[in-house]
Amino acid sequence: PEQDRTFGTYKLVSSNEMVELTVYAEAPPLVTIGLDMAINGVYQSTGLTLSAGQYSNAVTIAKNGVSGDTINFKFTSVPGGDFPGQNFTIDVKYKDTSTLEIRHDFIRPYMGMAEVGKRIGRGYKPPVKSRLFGGMITAQGAPLGSDLKIALMFNDAQQAQTLTLTAGSTSEYTAFSQLDCLTTETLDTIITQPGSDFPGDNITVTLYSYKIT
Repeated sequence: PEQDRTFGTYKLVSSNEMVELTVYAEAPPLVTIGLDMAINGVYQSTGLTLSAGQYSNAVTIAKNGVSGDTINFKFTSVPGGDFPGQNFTIDVKYKDTSTLEIRHDFIRPYMGMAEVGKRIGRGYKPPVKSRLFGGMITAQGAPLGSDLKIALMFNDAQQAQTLTLTAGSTSEYTAFSQLDCLTTETLDTIITQPGSDFPGDNITVTLYSYKIT
């Protein structure tokens, strides 16, 4: 962590009430670290901290978001001189207040540089019959030159539904034509275009869906 460094950009696809934040560290800090959450760039003063020697900590919050809101996090206090910890992640517990039951079951990372033909999330089967309607790409290193494009694979066949990460961006949500997937059918993604100057690296693909009958 570094003072004022932001991370974890995420776009909401439904209205919800956020009720708890939990921070985790693979290696705990030797000093107390402070973090905060922003909604559309406005930080919320959540009071989230991770004390020296702790691997995790949670705080109760009461924050509302609507579809399209962007969430991200920032290290607000990183004292110098002692080891500040390593590999931080934050979970958000929320109550969905929209009319749909939104699921976020397909969240798959890809480590390394983007390459044409690389599959991300191969073999995934949804736990319930699901209707997909959009997805998000986040990357540690933004693609440069050309946009990064990732297409859906349905039962090992490439689909027209494609996610795009615009050159120079580290996160982007794409809405696409709805696709229904049974619990017996497989779903994953494939990189169809990397950045031409820099391909983009350390990518996470999230596909959004809701349960159907």
